[in-house]
Parts: sequence; structure tokens; C-alpha cells
Amino acid sequence: MTQPIIPVPFLDDLGFQVERAGEGRCRISAPVTPRTINPNGVLHGGITFTLVDTGMGIAAFTLLAPGERTTTVESSIRYLRPATAGRIVAECRVIRRSNRFAITEAEVFDEAGETLAVAGGSFYISRSTS
Repeated sequence: MTQPIIPVPFLDDLGFQVERAGEGRCRISAPVTPRTINPNGVLHGGITFTLVDTGMGIAAFTLLAPGERTTTVESSIRYLRPATAGRIVAECRVIRRSNRFAITEAEVFDEAGETLAVAGGSFYISRSTS
């Protein structure tokens, strides 16, 4: 990684933790808390989606050169099973990086190693003009 990861305060509020990041990969986790449980008694899907979008973005970020930045242009997720307690972990990676785009994928697991969701994303890479 050529640049430090820029902190995003609301992710701290959700308890997100970047466990590893580098070389086009990111492992990021989040706790399942009473505040993140939906009315059906399971983790709100938006938490899982935010986790993978953040992790895939960080994975792309690790491949940026100084003066480059990235932004999500497309993301999708498939929820396979719910989480109800513990922590969820997203393993994210860049599968292709071109001059202007990074294509990513992610898998989300619970503490038992069960796959909860799979995701993919496209990130636009731009260069700072200043």
C-alpha cells in the first residue's frame, strides 16, 4: 500500500475493524450488536453491504499510486444466510485493476466460517488535479 488508509468516523461508530490490508486485499470485520439487529432478529443487511463496500474499496485503495483516488461506481451483494451474533468478517480482493477501474469481489463469513454473503464491485480510479 502506498498511501495510509483515511479514517471514516462513522465506521468506528459501527465497530468496523480493518484487520489486514495490502496488495489488493482487505480483511475487515464488524460486530453484530443489538443496535444492528433488524426487526426480524438478524443483522441488518445494510451493515453487511457497508462492510463489503468498505473492504472492497480499501482493497482497491491499496493498489493506488500517490495522487490517485477511488470511488464506488457499482456494487452488488447476494445474501446467503443471516447473522445473529458475534462478528462478521469480509475477505475482499481486487480481481482486476486497469488504468481507470478496479474490479473487486468479497465473501462474508460468520465466526463459524459459514458464508453469509458474496459481493462484487467496480471502483473508478481518478487522479488528483492538485
